[in-house]
Amino acid sequence: MSFQQAQDAARAWYGQLAAHDAGDAVSGPYTVAQLMEDYLKDRQSKKRKDLSHTRYTMNAHILPKLGHIDVSKLTRNKLETWRDSLAATDLDPEVMRKRQATANRIFTILKAALNFGYKHRENRIATRAAWEKISPFRQVDAPKIRHISVEECKRLIAACPPDFRKLVRAALYTGCRYSEITSLRVSAFDSAANTIHIAMSKSGKARNIALTDEGTSFFESVADGKADDDYLFTHDEGRKGGKPWGHSQQTYWMNEVCKEAKIEPAVSFHILRHTYASQLAMNKTPMPVIAAQLGHADTRMTERHYAHLGQSYVADVVRANLPSFGFESKPTLVQKSA
Repeated sequence: MSFQQAQDAARAWYGQLAAHDAGDAVSGPYTVAQLMEDYLKDRQSKKRKDLSHTRYTMNAHILPKLGHIDVSKLTRNKLETWRDSLAATDLDPEVMRKRQATANRIFTILKAALNFGYKHRENRIATRAAWEKISPFRQVDAPKIRHISVEECKRLIAACPPDFRKLVRAALYTGCRYSEITSLRVSAFDSAANTIHIAMSKSGKARNIALTDEGTSFFESVADGKADDDYLFTHDEGRKGGKPWGHSQQTYWMNEVCKEAKIEPAVSFHILRHTYASQLAMNKTPMPVIAAQLGHADTRMTERHYAHLGQSYVADVVRANLPSFGFESKPTLVQKSA
C-alpha cells in the first residue's frame, strides 16, 4: 500500500484500540447504509425537518452501489468511480451538465453523512482521506431558471381542476414549495397580519410570508368554515376527498394542465416558486425582501437566480444615487497643433 494508505490504516487501527480501551464495543462492519441511517436520525432530531427528498436520494442513488460497503473500506477511487457513474452520458453537453450537477448534489449528501460519521463515530471512521480531496464537477450549476408569464399563469390556473387550482394559486401568491403548501394548517394563516406562517422550511427555519390583498382574500376563502387544525388544502372528491395531498402527486397534474394550457415544454410545480420570485424581481423588489419571502438564509442564492431580472431596479438606484461630477455631457475635442 501507499504511504497515505498506510497512514489511514494506522489511524483506523488506533481508533479501534482507543474505542476498545474506552469500553466502546466495535464488532462487525459499519456499512454505508448504517451510517446513512445514523445521519438521517441525527438530522431529524436536530433539524426537525422533512427529509423525504434526502431519503429518496439515498435509496435511489447511494445505497444500491455503496450501501453494503464497510465505511472503513471506502477509498477515494471507489467514491470517484461511483460519483462519475452518476454523471456518465454520451449525450449532448447540456444533458451532461445537468447530470454532473445532479451528481454533485448527491455526493454532497454522502459527504455530509461521512463528515457526521467522522465527527460522531470516531471509533468507526478514523480518517476523512477517502472523500475530503474529491472536488465537485465545476461550472455545472449555471442558473437557467425558467419562469412563466402572468398570461401563462392565468391559462394554467384556468386549466386546473378545482382542488389542484388552489395549490397552484397558493404557490403563485406565496412562492412556497409544494411540500410547504400541502402541509399548511388553517392556523398558519393570519388574516389580521395578512401573512402565512411556514413553521418548518427546507432550511429548517420558520418564516412569515407577506400576502397581497388578493392573496389574503384567496386564503380567507380556502380557510372559511375549517377548524384551526384542519389542512388548508385537500382533495375535493373521490376516494381521496378530504384527504391532504401526498408526496409527488403534483407531477401528474402539472403535466396534464400544461397540455391543456398549451405551455410547452411543460413546467414543474417548482417553477411556480421561480415565477413568484421572478415577478418580484422584475417589479423592482429588493433582493433581501425576495430572500426573506422564499426562506433563503441570505441573498446569495436569490441574487444568483434572480438578480439579472432586477437590473432595471439596479439601474434606477444607481442613477438616483450617483452624484454628478460637473462634467459636460459631451467631451470637448482638443485640436492638435500643426
